[in-house]
Amino acid sequence: PANGFTTLAQTSTGSKSYPHDIAFSGNTAYVALNGSSKLWIMNAATLVKTGEIDLSAYTPAGASTPSVDRLWLDENTGRLFVSLERIVYANYMPSIDYSSVIVIRTSDNTIEKEIKLQWDSNGSTVNALNPYSKFVYASSSAWEKGDGHAHLFILCAGLYNADYSDKKDGGI
Repeated sequence: PANGFTTLAQTSTGSKSYPHDIAFSGNTAYVALNGSSKLWIMNAATLVKTGEIDLSAYTPAGASTPSVDRLWLDENTGRLFVSLERIVYANYMPSIDYSSVIVIRTSDNTIEKEIKLQWDSNGSTVNALNPYSKFVYASSSAWEKGDGHAHLFILCAGLYNADYSDKKDGGI
């Protein structure tokens, strides 16, 4: 109110849904629900749910959701990037086999592909675990000696046990 901001509308996303992020494409809002396997599609003006995208296929064994976290919309291509933490809690200790980014075509709200946040290092797979930051876009012109195309970055916090043993590195 002090800065002229007011609440125009509000709606519930459900008990234990834990909304984490929102992205807009015209009058459509995409809502990341960390406590659900669904990515909500809503009318941005009315906040009426108009659909959902099922991400349950990316839920790791032992978890109830894929831990949907952050969203970024590429307005030029109409692709929505969705980070999945894929956290499993067993005996109050988190574990992650791998984390990923799902690419969705907003023209028909279908999943295009999964990008696993991992790479090869001398024959061993290295995982960037637990993406937690907003996506950061860097255009091809942002690179002095770049490779000629844009990049999309997300920070991954990694994972630690309560006593900081069994540290698993994060990454960018």
